[in-house]
Parts: sequence; structure tokens; C-alpha cells
Amino acid sequence: MSKREFTPEEIAKSLEVCFGTYCGCGGCIYEVEPDLSSPEVDCRTDLVNIAAGTIKAQAKRIEELEAELAKLREENRWIPVAERLPDEEYAAALAKGFDDVEVIAMIEGAKEPTALRYDGTVGVFFAVDDGDGLILYRVARWRSMPKGPEVGHE
Repeated sequence: MSKREFTPEEIAKSLEVCFGTYCGCGGCIYEVEPDLSSPEVDCRTDLVNIAAGTIKAQAKRIEELEAELAKLREENRWIPVAERLPDEEYAAALAKGFDDVEVIAMIEGAKEPTALRYDGTVGVFFAVDDGDGLILYRVARWRSMPKGPEVGHE
């Protein structure tokens, strides 16, 4: 079997040539690089093994990417307040010495999200006005604040 890695395009072309309507080895990877074939292995068998290995590797990578995508979707989804409030996030903020936690919220009837604070002791979303008073909001959905950029990875 070949020791070199082939691109998916090279494999696809070779499969078409060797197993397609042409029924010959003209134009497959073994014609381009004839030293790849060994007397013990038919080039078609070798080609099928290369294709199978590539398909398995790509399937594994797709599975990894789908898991990563599912995790990112869960981390970034909008959570209805009827489902849950940001009490876990509030508890984490308390453990760090903060009185409340900042979240991104969709205020009922609003067209754009906004940053609000959430106080878990009374279960309210609020903003501080210019006179240091609190403005309470009815929130339909919320999500955690995104993490800031990593230093040096801008």
C-alpha cells in the first residue's frame, strides 16, 4: 500500500478512472507514480484501501467537528427565562465577590439585545441609570456574556 497521503481529489479521480466507465488505469495515481504499486497488491485493491482510510479519517474529523459545533451552539444559545434564570452564573459571580452578574438579554418587545445585570437574590434583571437608580426590565431570553479575546490572539 502507498506510503504517501493523497488528496481526496486524487483519490476520487483515481476511483473514477479505475472503477468507472474507463475501466483502465490511465490517469490514476499509479500511472502518475507507478513506483507506488507493489507486485503483491493490485492497484485497485490498494486504491480502495487508501480511499477507505481517507473516508474513516474524514468521518472521525466530521464527528469531532459536529461535537464541537453542538457544544458551541449550547454555550451560545438564547435561554428563555421560563426555562431557567442565570442563577448558576450569579452563584459563580458571588464566589468571585460580585453582587450581580452581567448577561446579554432580550427585553420583552425589544428588537436588539442589550447587556443587563442580574441579581439572583431577588431574581431581577436591571440596569443602573445615570442617577444611580435601578431600572428593572422584563426579559424574555438571556445568554451569558461571551468571553473576551485571549491576550495575544487578536
